[in-house]
Amino acid sequence: MEPSLAGLAAGQRHGIHHRQQRPAAADQRQQLRLHQPHQQTRHRGRRARQRPVVRRLLRHPHRASGRGRQAGRRGLHAGARLCQIGRPPRQCRRRAEERHGPVGLQINQHWATSVNFLYTSNTASDPGDSRLPKPSVAPQYTTEAGMVSAALSHEHGSWLGEFRVYHNAGDGNWLNQSGTAGDTLSSFNMDGLRWKEQFSLWEGGTVKAGIDNDWISGQVRFKPLAPEPKNTVGAPTFRVTSPYVGLSQDIALGSDWTLTPSAGVRFYDHNQFESNTAPHFGLSLASERLTVFGNLSRGVNFAGLETAVLSSIMPLGSSWKQLTAEEMDHAEVGFKAMPFDSTQVDFSYFVDHVKNRYIFGFPPDVPPPPQFINLGAYRMKGMELAIRQDIGRDWSVFGGLTLLDPSIGHLPYTPRSAVTAGVNGKVGPVKLALDMQYQGDVWALNRSRFGGASNTEKVESFTVVNARVSYPLPVLGKKVRYSSPPKTCWTASIPTAPVIPCRVSGARWALPPAFEG
Repeated sequence: MEPSLAGLAAGQRHGIHHRQQRPAAADQRQQLRLHQPHQQTRHRGRRARQRPVVRRLLRHPHRASGRGRQAGRRGLHAGARLCQIGRPPRQCRRRAEERHGPVGLQINQHWATSVNFLYTSNTASDPGDSRLPKPSVAPQYTTEAGMVSAALSHEHGSWLGEFRVYHNAGDGNWLNQSGTAGDTLSSFNMDGLRWKEQFSLWEGGTVKAGIDNDWISGQVRFKPLAPEPKNTVGAPTFRVTSPYVGLSQDIALGSDWTLTPSAGVRFYDHNQFESNTAPHFGLSLASERLTVFGNLSRGVNFAGLETAVLSSIMPLGSSWKQLTAEEMDHAEVGFKAMPFDSTQVDFSYFVDHVKNRYIFGFPPDVPPPPQFINLGAYRMKGMELAIRQDIGRDWSVFGGLTLLDPSIGHLPYTPRSAVTAGVNGKVGPVKLALDMQYQGDVWALNRSRFGGASNTEKVESFTVVNARVSYPLPVLGKKVRYSSPPKTCWTASIPTAPVIPCRVSGARWALPPAFEG
């Protein structure tokens, strides 16, 4: 019955402090980025460390963001997209719509306020396995969520700070399930606050500190077909409080080099689970054209509301309360080089150790009695290489390579290799962009948290090619452009499956977030 709870977890993805039903490593990497200030250390106006695009896409292929705040400006961005993409084992259809925008007010030279909102709506349909008879009604999965936040920020020289409160709510509904399962309707609420301060008390030193507080709740309504009974299960409210502090120090080594050590820790206090800490340490040596870095850090991921809901409908008792947080210990070394003004090279090698992955099950898959238990662990080794080369003033080419080596087989969505390449430029007022991505074969479907489960479906390697042409219309000003984004992909779900083209909607209008007419 675990899959029917996907809505509860998926609905929470729209939150600020999101929980996702993904492999533990992906969850931990998300937490890792949220709580690694040293990876965002700036040196001479530029980021000392910036992750190549390849791994970001592999780890979060669905992720897109639109951020921006400028006091006194009002912005609105609205878009809609429709894509039919060849995926195992049949075509799926997905609709996604997103609206977001900031509104800000500069009170005086030191203080400002802002209000942000975000609304998302997604619909995905799946005709099912092409090797089986096609269902009369295709299952659908819909998500809808909205968020509003308000902030008060200040800037007094080197002392910066912000206090923000937010409310986030949404639904994740699995409709027309197979058999008599019918519909599973999930809803969630998230409320919280963020307070952060950054200041410098001595030359070259920077202190960052703050506290996050989140309250998460939700419920699931099971609506099977008659004569199965309907049922509504509510989850307890989870509260997570996490204060943190970080320190970095720039140490000048002559006139050309800067050594920057950094360290910090985030403490997690959960009202249902045992508390945990996530330390991080970093060291970088930077000059105008070369940065060499290394870091050690820990990511923490607590169990979600689905554990309490499952325990209410299955004989698992209160075993979910004995779970400890999943952890990922991360180590990474690398460099960022600019041998010429027109060339940039990024390289990193990393090792991740994931432990305490939680599962549930029945004997003999887990020790008696039936229970939730922390049991999973594995290691991941990998490397990334990204190169960008400018060609004249108007053109640039880029390429990237990612290699992954997990210690266990059948780890989902973990291609051994992935390659990206592309070119961007313009001819007069016309902008051109062409890129491609190759990804090796992967085991599909998230590895279930049910004891003894394993992945059996494999997606063969594929290549995606994207091209875009955009042209600004003078009558509407430089901030409005017309673009046509054709896309083609080649993929096969099984060796005998036909090639299915990927189609996207045709021409579209593009407005920047701060468009003012």
